[in-house]
Amino acid sequence: MPKPNFWIQPCDAFDERSRGRTETELAAHEASIGFRLPRAYRELLRLQNGGEIRWSELPGSDLSVSHFSEIGRPGHLVNFRDYLLATASDEELADCARQHAPFHPERLVLFSGLDGHSCACFDYGYRQAEPRTEPEVVFLGDDAGDLLGHGEIGPRLPSFAALLEALQPGGDFAERTFLGLVSPEPYGKLVATMQQALGTRFEARTDDRNGHFDFDVWHVGAVPLELDDDTLRQQAEQTGTTFAELRAWAEQEGRTRHQFALCSPNRRRSGTFLFQAAPELVLVLEIADAWFDHGRPMAQLIERLRAMPAVTELVRLNRW
Repeated sequence: MPKPNFWIQPCDAFDERSRGRTETELAAHEASIGFRLPRAYRELLRLQNGGEIRWSELPGSDLSVSHFSEIGRPGHLVNFRDYLLATASDEELADCARQHAPFHPERLVLFSGLDGHSCACFDYGYRQAEPRTEPEVVFLGDDAGDLLGHGEIGPRLPSFAALLEALQPGGDFAERTFLGLVSPEPYGKLVATMQQALGTRFEARTDDRNGHFDFDVWHVGAVPLELDDDTLRQQAEQTGTTFAELRAWAEQEGRTRHQFALCSPNRRRSGTFLFQAAPELVLVLEIADAWFDHGRPMAQLIERLRAMPAVTELVRLNRW
């Protein structure tokens, strides 16, 4: 099973298109493209039908795989031959195949458009005589190579599972900690319980947070992180500041630092989930990274949340 926390669906897909696909739907699409999709990709599509991903950066390259394609929409999960025919003729494609044989663009299946000038594909053997059963992953750009202006860019990976393993945090997700709470209490009551336990306040919001939220209500506020002496010593070592200076500052400014945080339900109005593989989560808490090393303060906060009688389980969601 691939890491289950990849999906953040855009707001225009909080509907029938975003639900996980059935085996029948997957098989029908595979029949249309002529290849069986990698197991790891199929499992993600069974959770949710494509969308933006949280872990998107590919180390050692300039590539960012910000989203995965869905099935059932024109132009999604198509083969590279059809992609080329959007800008080239059949004759040009035939000439290219003769000049660069073997060349089988129909054996490339696009699963991410990347930045619009490049794409990520499942390679079922587009540059070899016989097709592959299990595809490798390749990246193609429109300013590299001579295959009608396209060529391979970045690393070639042995499988889609290897790509998932290689991806690192990107965007806001690289700078946030995500915690998931399981509780018999409903979301609204759990927010109130958390506020009381932490001595903080969260403001209710009903907008869609730039298209990423689809809830009746979510909340914005702050959580308390405590600067103990060990944290200050570690910060002093990392910054070249003396422990005495940091401790004096903390005594004057206060050892409790209130860090910006958002909380929301896990289940959307559409019936899909913010964390699809963990539908049991009632509340997701998203905490912005602090300017100081927050390892110990975050561990202490987690213990305070776990100690809440209403919480039956707490999961750190950055990567499972």
